Amino acid sequence: MDNKKVQLERRNRRVMLQLKTNPQTPIPANIVARITHKPVRITKRRDYVLLGNDKNSGRGYAAILSPEAETNFKSPTVLCANEQLELLNDGDIVSIDKDGMVNVLYENNSTHNTLLVTERCNCSCIMCPQFIDNHGEDRTPLNLRIISLIDREPQSLGITGGEPTLLDDGLIDIIRACKEKLPRTKLMLLTNGIKFDDFEYVRKLMLVRHPDLTIDIPLYADTDSEHNRIIGAKGFYRTINGFHNLIRFNQRIGIRVVMHKLTYERLPQLAEFLYHNFPFVFHVAFMQMETINLARDNLDRLWIDPYDYNEQLEEAVFYLHRRGMNVSIYNAQLCVLPKTLWPFARKSISSWKNIYLHHCEPCNRKNECAGLFESSKDIYSSHIKPFTRYKAVPKTPSGSEPSKILLRFIDDIATIKPYPILDAPCGFGRHSLLFAEKGCKVISVDINQKALDYVYGQRSTHESDNLIIRNLDLEQDRWDFESGSVGAVINVHYYSDKLLDHFMDCLTPGGFLYIETPGGQGRNYIQLPVGGTVRTKLLPFFNILYYEEKAVGPPGSARVSLRVFAQKHGFS
Repeated sequence: MDNKKVQLERRNRRVMLQLKTNPQTPIPANIVARITHKPVRITKRRDYVLLGNDKNSGRGYAAILSPEAETNFKSPTVLCANEQLELLNDGDIVSIDKDGMVNVLYENNSTHNTLLVTERCNCSCIMCPQFIDNHGEDRTPLNLRIISLIDREPQSLGITGGEPTLLDDGLIDIIRACKEKLPRTKLMLLTNGIKFDDFEYVRKLMLVRHPDLTIDIPLYADTDSEHNRIIGAKGFYRTINGFHNLIRFNQRIGIRVVMHKLTYERLPQLAEFLYHNFPFVFHVAFMQMETINLARDNLDRLWIDPYDYNEQLEEAVFYLHRRGMNVSIYNAQLCVLPKTLWPFARKSISSWKNIYLHHCEPCNRKNECAGLFESSKDIYSSHIKPFTRYKAVPKTPSGSEPSKILLRFIDDIATIKPYPILDAPCGFGRHSLLFAEKGCKVISVDINQKALDYVYGQRSTHESDNLIIRNLDLEQDRWDFESGSVGAVINVHYYSDKLLDHFMDCLTPGGFLYIETPGGQGRNYIQLPVGGTVRTKLLPFFNILYYEEKAVGPPGSARVSLRVFAQKHGFS
């Protein structure tokens, strides 16, 4: 057997291996198959790459990856070390070329799988993180093969390039194949949208009738000259026309804005442009730049510390948010953002290229933070620092920990110290004790005297004057908190429309309201609000800083579980 160097590529991690191939069973070009650790029936083997040895027979597999030095396999064979086999999981889809290079195309256990449908593009974006090859081969047959081999429907699947619409009908074929093979999978198509200027093409795409397709389109400026300068093509008006062609079919559309030195100054004007021209879009994402490929080549023209455009970002985000548009911030570190923007920050970086710096290790908000791109390990904001201020809160006797969403807003709520915080119902005090420890005065209300006794017993010396314990039936007893007397209301896992009215009234101007309903298990959904009603009730009187609702109960019930953080208008 001849020794050959072969490379096992798992996303962007490369490991050089000394592997052996069997000259009697050479590897044909472009094997694409699914990984299995267990032998499969011989009639199905051509779709599988076996890891290890089928003691009965190795005949019929697309290929075999084996740690054994001597083999009598009847299938094409690549020999590798045991530790490299551990990188592969059942259901992963790989390609193996005739030289023995193994490339992972789909990871069965990942939530960030994407189909790279082409490396060609009709733009030359100054900050493009993708490798572009305008002479690249047609990848449509490869992607149709990948789709056919996926054995467990993922929650979501991305489609990207290059520019996917350059495939023309090939893209439509890929989306149709996803509909047929993966009908419950959410598809997310990332495209520059220029092709959608062609109404007939949009019509053909819409005739596929994929049940859950989102099309994300970047728009980098509110002026044609600036947008075109950034993308290196005259595409501004064609993209805008594409938006309107798509919405004629009620297609769900997202807009992406990459922030850098050329775009940050006019973010507020861009936000105003988006609202007036595209109020129908499903989502707007403001994104920190990934510093790789063309972005790296043009770094001198593009790089600005993200901290330095927080003012413009904040103005843009709140302009859209106040008008009811769904806004997020991608790829941003919490320590770099002002706390007012934390509710909009998302953990958006794919796991295979997501890192945290060494000085992020002690940070107690690391699990909530997006971190950085692997390509950013040598260029990042000078304002990155760990949060180490707050100690962890132990579980209560009920086994409950503080709400992870509420913890995002703990600093904001604590600023209301001249006024008490009403924790109703407080249960075993998982939130009351947290705020009392921060020096806030807390009124802990519950109908369960046993729980109140536990809260009282858990007070530390410095918390004694901060906790007021009250046994109260929130539904039956008289509500005696006066209008404007409370600085914040914490209402977790108990919802009532009547209580919401009381909460809104008792809050002082500038006070905070946090509501987190039960999840709607069993018949609990009956007690939960109808979708959209809480938001509608709050909007005239509150600035909604975070809002999330999820449909619960049987189809047609219209009930939702929700989490909302809001601040009452006006400041005393």
